[in-house]
Amino acid sequence: MSQISDHEIIEINTVKPMTALEFVISMRPAVPMSIEGDCKPASNSEIRRWLEQSAVVINGVKPKPKDLITFPVTSLIFFPKSKATYDENGKLLTRSRKTTVI
Repeated sequence: MSQISDHEIIEINTVKPMTALEFVISMRPAVPMSIEGDCKPASNSEIRRWLEQSAVVINGVKPKPKDLITFPVTSLIFFPKSKATYDENGKLLTRSRKTTVI
């Protein structure tokens, strides 16, 4: 078994501070697809808008794009208020976009 130096341990346990926008972008491909295009990944601008509109919840908080994230992240939810819609006969019209990643 090889020895691990103190320097290596410090680097393993150090987490670079990240803004909410940087964190969500770093989570690709786990980020939901764009609603603006056909089966395309969400753009950085779209992710920023989601954060500005409180459509992302990280550790129970709705951060703005420039807010720093507290690690460890134990919960990541996109579109928490999204609900499925049905017609008058109970037929599903649109699915909920609520997506829990972590």
